[in-house]
Amino acid sequence: MINAVCDRIGKAAARIEAQQQLQVERQALQDANVAIHESLIQIQREKKMIGVSIRTNFDKIITPIIYALQLDMNPSQLKYIDLLKENIKEIISPFMEHDQDTICRLSPVDLLICNMIKLDLTNSKVDLISYLNNLADR
Repeated sequence: MINAVCDRIGKAAARIEAQQQLQVERQALQDANVAIHESLIQIQREKKMIGVSIRTNFDKIITPIIYALQLDMNPSQLKYIDLLKENIKEIISPFMEHDQDTICRLSPVDLLICNMIKLDLTNSKVDLISYLNNLADR
């Protein structure tokens, strides 16, 4: 009978120890899940920052060039510009948020003027270039 009681006590102690071990492992899994979640949030933040940077660079550098090319091309060549724009959008789309097109952005002309100002062109030079571009469009 004493042996039976000792066995029961031993089994109970083993169960308690197993439960404690499971609790420790459960806590470790919860901590790991929290760390993974925080890492995922950080990755999403970085992806968003990369997307903003790509979009800003695209708007500042590529869009004015494409706009200027469009002005100089005949209608049969414009399909290549459209194809180029679509391919660029496809390349950068993984980094863009889905509602990116709803954000107000500067027009190509505005960006062109901003780039001229960035190059320290005076107002009169910007006006002259705009005037000459308007004459060339006619």
